[in-house]
Amino acid sequence: MAAVSGLTTYHKYIAGGLGLVFTGLGLAGIYDPLNQSHAFGLVNSTNKEITFYPGLSARNISAGLYIFYMINQNNNQKRNLGVFLLVWTITSWTDYMICLNAQSRGEQVNMGFSHAITAVLTTVFATRLLEVW
Repeated sequence: MAAVSGLTTYHKYIAGGLGLVFTGLGLAGIYDPLNQSHAFGLVNSTNKEITFYPGLSARNISAGLYIFYMINQNNNQKRNLGVFLLVWTITSWTDYMICLNAQSRGEQVNMGFSHAITAVLTTVFATRLLEVW
């Protein structure tokens, strides 16, 4: 396998944007889990049903902080960031499936499609970082 070049400024801006989104959504989910679960796409959720949501939010904060760490490394760990983001697409697809499952039960779901778009864009960015194509 050919060596992967370092992170460019362009890569750092895109990854930094993802890090901000993940961290920001995570913090919002901890401080206001009911509204954030609605923003997630589960619009019929109640206080009783959202006890899991701060855990999801902590997952997003961890991902965002790891992205910030990776883009600030002096050795430009482009491959490691690409692998992390490629693995993270599992999270995006799982979120999408949660929304589809809720929709199949007759619940109103607003954000399912945005989770699919996030998964596709993260996959594309990760494969570009890994120089797959």
